[in-house]
Amino acid sequence: MPPKKKKSAKVDKRYRGRVRIGVDDYGVPIYKYISGRTKAELEEARDAVKEFYVTGSKSQSSTTFEKYAWQWLELYKRPNLKPTTMAGYESTLRNHIVPEFAGRQIRAISPADIQSFVNRYRGRRKGTVNEVMVCLKQIFRRAFVDGLIDRDPAYAVERPKTVSVKREAISPEFFPAIKKTIEEHPEGLLIALLFYAGLRKGEALGLEWQDINFKARLINVRRGQVYVKGKIVIYEELDDPLKTDAAYRDIPIPPPLLKLLIANRRADGIPVIIGPRTGGHLPQETYKRKWNRLMEHSGLIGKDITAHNFRHTYATLLHQAQVDQKTAQYVLGHEDYYTTAQIYTHIQDAQIESARAKIDAVFS
Repeated sequence: MPPKKKKSAKVDKRYRGRVRIGVDDYGVPIYKYISGRTKAELEEARDAVKEFYVTGSKSQSSTTFEKYAWQWLELYKRPNLKPTTMAGYESTLRNHIVPEFAGRQIRAISPADIQSFVNRYRGRRKGTVNEVMVCLKQIFRRAFVDGLIDRDPAYAVERPKTVSVKREAISPEFFPAIKKTIEEHPEGLLIALLFYAGLRKGEALGLEWQDINFKARLINVRRGQVYVKGKIVIYEELDDPLKTDAAYRDIPIPPPLLKLLIANRRADGIPVIIGPRTGGHLPQETYKRKWNRLMEHSGLIGKDITAHNFRHTYATLLHQAQVDQKTAQYVLGHEDYYTTAQIYTHIQDAQIESARAKIDAVFS
């Protein structure tokens, strides 16, 4: 038999080259090696290396606003935000901003586009407008820094006029009914903490029995509870601190509240406002049902009363008790003096208005 022919080795016919991307500390050139099956592929590889290492990516300039906005949120915001703040950003993007600019290239959005969008928020709640403006400005500023756009179109956008929604103090005419609910209703401890201590909703829900100093008659505010997408999140002093340092404070316990706390006292580590089924912190839906029952018993159902109304009421009572503003700032846990001063000024304005009839009578 004739000898078999040896198969020849397959020849790699790829085109090869290199791209200089810089020099090292000694001035020696640094190269990246490239290859392609055709000259066109070789040039594509060369351009890709240059864009990645030298000139920056050009493909990013065609990124849609929606894609970049969610990328910004995950990359730049999530690592540094508390769950509640993160949920706020997500809600603002999903419900306000993304639907407006979703399919557009981020480079195609002009200052006029953004101004036209925010102008539609004229007359809306101040908090909502602030959330939208902050989100927009941060996204476009970051896109500019990242090189996706050659100017920041949100830089000089004008903020529309807004309205402030103020939570008023509860009228004193309801005080007897509130006190009756606190004393008689099996769930009255919740509004007792709000009415007699001025706690924020999350502070009342996060309170645990070791935070009650019965000997000194003080509530030690050291933790808070919030709901994030329906789930309970607890902020604690060491692991996950409260929003501001001012939130950590000691609040005097008035005799009616002390009596109620003593009657309901449990072991350390157990929430003061307990979930009846779980034995832990109160779930969101359970809180809503409890709140409605308490409001109905107090005659406040349908009056849009929230925990913050009780807090404002507490601030009003501090003023009437002639507690100075600096002390009130501490007890209320306000970070800045201005917040407390605003409440006190509002109370003083109401007092002046109530005195109008007496003044008119004197001079008539």
